[in-house]
Amino acid sequence: LFDHRLELGAPFGFPLGLDAPDEIEIRRGDGTTTYSEMCHGEVRWRGEDLTIAMLRDVTEHRASEERYRQLVDHVHSGVAILEARDEGGDFAFKELNRRGKEIEELPKAEIIGKRISEVNTRFDWSEVSEILREVWKRGEPRHFPLRIPREGRMTAWFENFAYKLPTGEVVVVFDEVTARKKAEEELTLAHEQLSLAARAGNVGLWDWDLDTNEVFFSPQWMAQIGYAEDELEGTYEEWESRLHPADLSPTLAKLMDSLEEPWPPYSVEFRLRHKDGTYRWILAQGSLVFDATDRPIRMLGSHIDVTERKRADDRLRTSERFLLETGRLARVGGWVLDIESGDMEWTRVTRELAEVPEDYPTTLAKALEFFDPDDRPQLEVAIAAAVSTGEPQKMEVPFTTAQGRKLWTHLQCTPVIEDGEVKRLVGIFQD
Repeated sequence: LFDHRLELGAPFGFPLGLDAPDEIEIRRGDGTTTYSEMCHGEVRWRGEDLTIAMLRDVTEHRASEERYRQLVDHVHSGVAILEARDEGGDFAFKELNRRGKEIEELPKAEIIGKRISEVNTRFDWSEVSEILREVWKRGEPRHFPLRIPREGRMTAWFENFAYKLPTGEVVVVFDEVTARKKAEEELTLAHEQLSLAARAGNVGLWDWDLDTNEVFFSPQWMAQIGYAEDELEGTYEEWESRLHPADLSPTLAKLMDSLEEPWPPYSVEFRLRHKDGTYRWILAQGSLVFDATDRPIRMLGSHIDVTERKRADDRLRTSERFLLETGRLARVGGWVLDIESGDMEWTRVTRELAEVPEDYPTTLAKALEFFDPDDRPQLEVAIAAAVSTGEPQKMEVPFTTAQGRKLWTHLQCTPVIEDGEVKRLVGIFQD
């Protein structure tokens, strides 16, 4: 038949029903092996029944398929090949790579040939089937996240990318990202908690990129000096330009010292200009972040508005000066005695009246040395009475200063009771 047509030098064709091809292995004379697809069929020609067999060498094709399979099996992502069933109403697993089987945690025999809805019956696959149907019908790739419940475990998160092959199958490349999702959720929760704490404590946060000089200022940071979130640029100069002129040099010097020597951590107080032109006292604290070569690349820190504390400190210092001056005018000093240790604290006026230096050791034993020996027993009795009864005591006794001057002094004390016991005596010392 073929010889006849070839002699005519013309193309030919004839109806031939061929069986499905079989793959056969052929060992050649040189010992190598090749693979062929063989199919055959019956035909009647010139009154004779003939069997025609056709072979196609698929050795290279088979090797290419094996290389592709090895490649797919060794990729980090799961790869599933799905074939449409019921005109795209459902999809069945045709192939699944090794990573996919590890992710699905099922033997290959339990997956191949099964519809996707049969692999996990506790999950509603309708939305996924609709996405796959659109990919199958339109041939347009789709990316979609997926949460799937697992037996006895938390929900698993997957990132999926689906596309259609020219042969009609749908390929889904998927990765389990449960750990990443959990980390993201924990990070989001931590960020929310930090933001709530920062808002509650009026703490401003900042993050300075040392390479670009860009700075992230949190909303609380900007609100401390009267600005909304979009009113300031995220640069180092935004901060430096608002420093009080008197604080500029010492603050920058402290900052540079911290960049060169990160311990102890950066901590400094300075005044920062508010939007209304006034200055707010700020406590700034920060620490460095280093790269793999121990080079500082970022500085993270906080701002706390301590203006009211500074004002309270100023009022306290004013009050202390007032008490000191009035004490000097009235020649009245103060003292505190710790009952358990015998240690004392003297105010500045008391030291001035006793004519002792600031570093003079003040204990009960040293204080009694300023009084005449005959008067010391009654002082000890008064102290013991104050401790035992919890009642105030007072007396007038002679006193000799460290410079030898003689004074008459009025002493008075009040017990301080804690947990039912006298812990301290607080008193006055007046010339």
